[in-house]
Amino acid sequence: MNSSDRILARRYALALVPRVSDAREAAAADARLAHLRAMRAALSGDMGMLLNPLLPLEPKRSALRLRLQQWEKSEALAFLELLLRVKRFYLLDRIVEEAGAVSDENNGIARGRAVSAAALAPAARESLARAVGSLAGKKAALEFSEDAALVGGVRVELGDILIDGSVAGRIGALKRRLNG
Repeated sequence: MNSSDRILARRYALALVPRVSDAREAAAADARLAHLRAMRAALSGDMGMLLNPLLPLEPKRSALRLRLQQWEKSEALAFLELLLRVKRFYLLDRIVEEAGAVSDENNGIARGRAVSAAALAPAARESLARAVGSLAGKKAALEFSEDAALVGGVRVELGDILIDGSVAGRIGALKRRLNG
């Protein structure tokens, strides 16, 4: 995806799920995002047809309405019809991703990954998420995985921040210092 498409996707996402400071507005924006995600899931088998540039708009719009008739009065359905009409439906997955990021911003959530040498106990996961969240000034929502190559410790990525507390990371840092 080129940079202009990424910018467009972000703008569409902000139109659907704007940045808000009020909890009530954030809940309404989250509801629109939930509808959009559910609609995208319902359309998974139809994406090829909806993205086909050779098909005219009306058959696509009819298929969209038929598949999503349970959301007939939803703002998200009107949004999908707009994307079809302006030939930007191919941006849908990126828009959903960007809208999720805006929703996280609205709710003070920072998403990231934590990789450990071995599986962490639930209490250790919660403790790590709280510690990382306090560093970020937000609530941390971490995706956990294991990598035995770390030898021990944990490596956390939160946005563009990397906290490497792994044994492998410390050994690498020591090598770099010694090799100067």
